[in-house]
Amino acid sequence: YVVKFETQNEDEHINNRNKSGYFAYSGTLSEYRSDEKPLLDLYYGVNTTEENTISVNTKIYKYSNIDTFITALNKKMEIPDWAYINSQKNKISTKGLNEILSFTQDLPVKIDYDAAPPAIQVPSVLEKGFYLVDSYWKETQFQTFIQVTDLGTYSMHTEKEMLVWLNNLVNKSPVSDASISY
Repeated sequence: YVVKFETQNEDEHINNRNKSGYFAYSGTLSEYRSDEKPLLDLYYGVNTTEENTISVNTKIYKYSNIDTFITALNKKMEIPDWAYINSQKNKISTKGLNEILSFTQDLPVKIDYDAAPPAIQVPSVLEKGFYLVDSYWKETQFQTFIQVTDLGTYSMHTEKEMLVWLNNLVNKSPVSDASISY
């Protein structure tokens, strides 16, 4: 077994944690159908008593192909999400990506976790493809990835066999005559 964890002394904690607050999306990758507006759950806490709401600025960039998306996703996953301090330093560059959407969303300073969890609501549906979501609150940057697809898969495998179900998520039916390889 390999056990990994992230630690820091109190001075590092104070220097590494943004003094105004922290933000992180709840996952590295989220998937959505092409007929739904992505709703991206996040965790945050802000150190302010002067405001009731805060504004988060978000840009969404589209990858031109699956290979560049997978390369970026692998880079992001080099550091696990649970290693918050180090994962926050592992930012994906937007250079060369096509910005397709930019918007600002206000969020409450005080979070009511008994109600719906806090989230960034993308204001429109996205066409099928692969995306980087790049958000900012003040100087704090946080990112996540989106895949938009109308196909859903479920797979099981043993040492000798593999079973894959491929379904159309829009009309909720199996995809016929599909070719699956790995």
